[in-house]
Amino acid sequence: MRSKPTFLESALFVALVLLVAAIGWPLFSHYKRLSRRSEVPENLKKIFEGATLFNDRALLQIRSGRPSPHFPSSSRITPSIHCCDKGRSQPCVPGGHTATSYSLREWESVTWKALRFQLRDPHLFRYRFLKGADGISFTAEALGDLNCDGKSSRFWRRGKLQGDRVVPELTLHATPE
Repeated sequence: MRSKPTFLESALFVALVLLVAAIGWPLFSHYKRLSRRSEVPENLKKIFEGATLFNDRALLQIRSGRPSPHFPSSSRITPSIHCCDKGRSQPCVPGGHTATSYSLREWESVTWKALRFQLRDPHLFRYRFLKGADGISFTAEALGDLNCDGKSSRFWRRGKLQGDRVVPELTLHATPE
């Protein structure tokens, strides 16, 4: 038969649990923050690819004698709502029925259609396409207020036309949270 654990054994067990929690909590928090940002690189890549395809179609029109812009016009931030509810970050739900839901029609603007970009799954970031004043550059942006403190994290990726090719900047830029 087993005897009851002694006070020393119980204290060691509690100390071990606290030590594991002290080490694990910062790691958990770090990976949670990373996972909340995981949608951004893929979505900015899709917007970039959409701008590249738009330019390719524009070049075909230009070669056939019709003037055409190299990139679509700038968009508004989409969705127009913040992905926050009662001070907590919540996914924006396209076409859903929650406090952070919005109409899928927001993705039907001329710019998003031209880029062939639309989000149908819940997401934490809002997106914007900015055409450069020079007409041969653009910036794809993702904005997210993951703490719902009124300060948005901003990620962006830029591209510029060089000859007939769209050349990307090699990095994904971010502002600190």
